[in-house]
Amino acid sequence: MTLVWASKFFLQYPKKGKGDSVMTHRFCLAALSAVLLSLSVPRLNAQAVYGSIVGTIADSSGAAVPKAKVTITDTGRDVTVSSVANESGNFCSGI
Repeated sequence: MTLVWASKFFLQYPKKGKGDSVMTHRFCLAALSAVLLSLSVPRLNAQAVYGSIVGTIADSSGAAVPKAKVTITDTGRDVTVSSVANESGNFCSGI
């Protein structure tokens, strides 16, 4: 209802004898168009959160475990990533 009233208000000008110039009418119409356009554009999320996990797989004695399979799950996005440790037990996985 407010948008209908605003569009009728801005579209009825300029009227003779009201003192509004054509330039004022065009400015108001452009401002109304800009506001309506900005309200109709969907919000864009400009941030994305990603990261890397780096570590070393070791057994209870502290010795490296080569070729160990590492599985990492991001429960917030329901994403699972798997990687394999190298000969020294080191791994790096991005999520």
